[in-house]
Amino acid sequence: MYPLRGLHKWGCLMDNTQWKQEAVHRYLLGENTTELGRSYRVAGETVRNWLAAAGVSRRSRAELNRLYSYRLKAFQERTVEAAYYAGLLMADGNITHNKRMLQIALHQRDLALLEGLREFLTYTGSITLFTRVHPSGVLSPMASLRITAPDVVQALRAWGVVPRKSRLGKYPTFIKGHPLEEFYLRGLFDGDGCVHLRPSGKLFLSFCGTPDVVDGFRDWCWRTCRQPGSLDQSPTYHVVRFGGKRAAQPVGLALYRGEGPRLLRKETLITGGSNASKG
Repeated sequence: MYPLRGLHKWGCLMDNTQWKQEAVHRYLLGENTTELGRSYRVAGETVRNWLAAAGVSRRSRAELNRLYSYRLKAFQERTVEAAYYAGLLMADGNITHNKRMLQIALHQRDLALLEGLREFLTYTGSITLFTRVHPSGVLSPMASLRITAPDVVQALRAWGVVPRKSRLGKYPTFIKGHPLEEFYLRGLFDGDGCVHLRPSGKLFLSFCGTPDVVDGFRDWCWRTCRQPGSLDQSPTYHVVRFGGKRAAQPVGLALYRGEGPRLLRKETLITGGSNASKG
């Protein structure tokens, strides 16, 4: 469903000034007028008029071809960092309908993950900070990274990151049993996993995703820890849960062992270094 005119895509009301300012900002970050027109349900010419009114010059053809630089083969190489960030993008990233732009938005408390991703890609563009207003009125400070990089998007397909992955996502065939599997799953879990530590000290883990992705995660948990978890199923997504010292802790410790990027607040809960209750 397309957002109603005058509504932000996340559901918060916006006046025309906010709408135009956001469109100009997104253009400066690399999106083109056609993409923005589709996003706001207006003609591309309307977006170009907004840019002109804001005093923003149109990009030249050379600038359109490469506004910012990035590492072309980042996800073609099979490394710990590539596996982790591919998993994170599988969980929280988004590929635009034209298969040219990659974008990811996280809570600002996890800004370090976006900075790590930008460094991994050697991307010269910026991270955008903004506030998301939920329909309930709750404000969430967010951070977003957008990059127009068709070659990176194409390479991510091998890692399962495709348009509409929340419904169509598949566990990568090559990753099962691969030495990089645990790092890929760590990225997935940092995006779509949950850690809950009760006041009693009992630990609970859960992970959600498409049936195929959750099956891949459970298979790794069984091969690594002999823990299949308990499964909740729906037609479009599954949730696997692990509770207690015998199930949750072995899985959590296996996910965060060794080198590589990680979400420290979740690792800290699992290893017992914090009194925080969730992550």
